[in-house]
Amino acid sequence: MRYIASFFCTKNNRFITSIISLLLVNLLFAQQKVTLYGTVKDQQGNVIEGVSVSIKNSMRGTVTDNRGRYALHCRKGKQLVVVSMLGYATIEQDIEVKKGVVFDFVLQEDYQSLGSVEVYGKNTISQVRSKGFSVSALDISALSGSIINLNSFVGKTSGIRLREEGGLGSDFKLSINGLSGNTIRYFIDGVPLASLGSGISLANLPVNLVDRVEIYKGVVPAELGEDALGGAINIITKKHKHNYINASLSLGSFHTYIGDLSAQIVCGKYDFTIRPTLSWHSSANDYIMRGVEVWNPDLYEYQTTEKRRFHDSYKSLLAGLKMGFTHRPWADEFMIGISSNINHKELQTGQKQTIVIGTATKNKTSFSISGQYTKRHFYTDNLAVKLYASYTTNHSRLVDTAYRRYSWDGSWMPTTYSEVLGRARAIRHYLRPQILLRGNINYAFSDHSSLNINYLMNSIGNRRYDDYDLNFVPSNDRLTKHIVGLSYNQQFWHDRLNTNIFVKNYIVSYHQNQQRDTMAWLTGANKVPSRATKNYYGYGVCGRYTVWIPLSIKSSYERSVRMPIAREFLGNSQTIYPNFQLKPETSHNINVGLYGSATNNKHLFGYDVGIFVRKVTDYIFLTFNGTNPNGTDSQYRNIESATISGVEMELVYEFDNRLKFSTNATVINERNRRKYLSDGTADVTFDNRIPNKPWLYGNVYVEYLLPNPLGVKKSFLRLNTSMQFVNWFYLTWEAYGSKESKSIIPTQISNDISATWSFADDRYSISMECTNFFNSILYDNYMLQKPGRGFCGKFKLFIN
Repeated sequence: MRYIASFFCTKNNRFITSIISLLLVNLLFAQQKVTLYGTVKDQQGNVIEGVSVSIKNSMRGTVTDNRGRYALHCRKGKQLVVVSMLGYATIEQDIEVKKGVVFDFVLQEDYQSLGSVEVYGKNTISQVRSKGFSVSALDISALSGSIINLNSFVGKTSGIRLREEGGLGSDFKLSINGLSGNTIRYFIDGVPLASLGSGISLANLPVNLVDRVEIYKGVVPAELGEDALGGAINIITKKHKHNYINASLSLGSFHTYIGDLSAQIVCGKYDFTIRPTLSWHSSANDYIMRGVEVWNPDLYEYQTTEKRRFHDSYKSLLAGLKMGFTHRPWADEFMIGISSNINHKELQTGQKQTIVIGTATKNKTSFSISGQYTKRHFYTDNLAVKLYASYTTNHSRLVDTAYRRYSWDGSWMPTTYSEVLGRARAIRHYLRPQILLRGNINYAFSDHSSLNINYLMNSIGNRRYDDYDLNFVPSNDRLTKHIVGLSYNQQFWHDRLNTNIFVKNYIVSYHQNQQRDTMAWLTGANKVPSRATKNYYGYGVCGRYTVWIPLSIKSSYERSVRMPIAREFLGNSQTIYPNFQLKPETSHNINVGLYGSATNNKHLFGYDVGIFVRKVTDYIFLTFNGTNPNGTDSQYRNIESATISGVEMELVYEFDNRLKFSTNATVINERNRRKYLSDGTADVTFDNRIPNKPWLYGNVYVEYLLPNPLGVKKSFLRLNTSMQFVNWFYLTWEAYGSKESKSIIPTQISNDISATWSFADDRYSISMECTNFFNSILYDNYMLQKPGRGFCGKFKLFIN
């Protein structure tokens, strides 16, 4: 007892004691709490999703689900309940709360009520997390005035690591719990993001369109319908009911300009809806490269110096238009959409920054037409239907006609090979028409159980030809995937236990005619049939049990399968060769975690801790062939097996909805489990960490919200700062070379600060941001240097 008393009295353990006391107090109060249930509808009787329902002057709140239902945990007795939603008049209602009380609300439209909405983004996040999957949800809508692009914001989430090759428009890889690149799938409102064109990504998708981002780690819901082995990013767009214009303009360092415009026009009593979108991204990316070698002819030696990037400009234009009907008796939404995207990118480096490029360019154009139909209560109150179809043309062109080798000072020497391909001069084209079909049916047997069936077809062509290289052999290939998912969700004890079980069927077929290609010895085109169809299965289960409000337990398991995507299987006609012998990846994914939150007056403490394991067979890994002089050629190949395990955690503290502090950290153990090579010799890299991948990283984020600064009414000032830490890691296999000669990427720390002043109930705002505040040298893929300190200003205007 003396030891226990001394433990709790020790100064270093007082914080732990306070947390334990807070949890015990919440446990005692939990005995006095009940749940208020109900439904929120509009004046026409339509249920409303995303309505905030809260207890006034408290931090207790929730939001309605897609059936308009809410469940608000609060104390017994008389409570003042606040119900609010953008575009509707706020309701404040005194309710005598006791066990079994059900209270429904009807909201009236109010175009002037923009400033009266209580923000409970964390409760929306809680609703997503309650599904049982290992998932994070980021509230983008509340921060759209300060976020420049989604990439940087998503990259600061627990378990996530964003790896960019340079500035705006550069290629990037997003890692989720150690698995990255093509193992991650991207969606927008449940549909593959590729439907908008190959040039659209998190980096250039207009922030103004986004409400939140859901990040599924490892185990992915069957209704998303893709073969996502490592995880999935699902972007949820805003759903406004009335007319609006949302515009923003950003100006930044390195000659960076970003402009976004989105709007909605609802016409007449039939709710004919028009939604235009326009987005422009441009940057010279002329930041300074530090520590590069340049030849000094006077001293006749290479010298280390600083030089600006001189051939790295990027331009992207996205234009889209959707038209159709919303909120009709026969459809919640029926829309026809068209969109076009044009990208122009100058190429500055190869896979390593020692390979400098000065004339080659890459251009992408795409055009998409789509149709979608959604209807809740389809013929019966329990049935919901979502249908989607799109056809997208993707045209990419690489111009690689210079026989030159550049230096960082802009000078060049003649060579006998081209800059990128390292072969003959080329103007290489590939056309990739893509067809997407998706059908989703959800049937609710009751308020506590439902069955979901999802079908997705993704068919992509690959026509290649060259305008310059007469020896290039054209081809026309196609890769098609059919994925069917069946899932059953069941809730027990008023959603205290939530379970989901699912199965997936994958059918993949391909047609390739590259047997005559001169590189068939490398691509394996002459060793596989020209046509083939294969079938695979996956399955999984997940569950979440809430012990009490401060403690929930969740776990999930999936045997997942990922077929090679077109880029891996068919190559990119530029620097990545096809590999027709590539096998699908299979993985056993396991997640176990604890999460919860506790409140005490104006204080909120939250936490999320998870353990994950990935046992991958036929792991697809990008390797460099070295078959051209530039060392830029590569190919995806299978590693027999790889094991990934790790721990991630996140801690959050909030005070009075003004001060927020959060920190997260991820530790990953990712190793090669192949003991022997194909010739039977021992693999010296067995049990080595997978190279060129961070294994320890974390973030710290602090935000302060100041209402009505300088006496300006209906305004607030948001100040925040963040720090990102990445521990050193090996660039190549750690078994290669001596201890002194091993290539490593050093430990990196970057700091960002920003301030956003919003006026007139967030109708318009001004934001300033400084990235990499201390001007640290930051590296990423294969030691590619990222921008130094940069500044950016953003102005946003919202008219309703």
